[in-house]
Amino acid sequence: MFKPLIALVVFWPSTLHAENLGLTVSKGIEETPGNYVELHYNSPILNCFLLEGTAGYFSEPDRGIFSVGAGLDVPVHENVYVQGVAGPAYLTKETDRLGGNFQFLLKGRVGITVDRFKVGALYSHISSAGIYEPNQGNDYLGLELGVDF
Repeated sequence: MFKPLIALVVFWPSTLHAENLGLTVSKGIEETPGNYVELHYNSPILNCFLLEGTAGYFSEPDRGIFSVGAGLDVPVHENVYVQGVAGPAYLTKETDRLGGNFQFLLKGRVGITVDRFKVGALYSHISSAGIYEPNQGNDYLGLELGVDF
């Protein structure tokens, strides 16, 4: 049962993936206040998997976030990609919506690659997965620009 999956991971075309440095500007959606700006670096591992580090800033309330994550990087069609990343995060301040400094950051991206440049949309969700109260979560939708190298 797992042999086709293992073959897919091992023989995935690794030339489609490169290290990437990106900047995202996001707006809070639903009941999430303020804006979110992040700088992220991701690096491919084992062809369709990636590791990512993020440093970000939230405008409301004023606080920072640092996270690491792992995810999938899937080329959908020629220059179109879909990515999903999840991992632990550290918030520099607790908020009225997110108790505790330890949180989880989940991201979903879709975009296009033109030469070495990426343009895409990003959805981010931050919450403690019920470890702390309150745990209303924050959701952001944004525009992402990146460069492969």
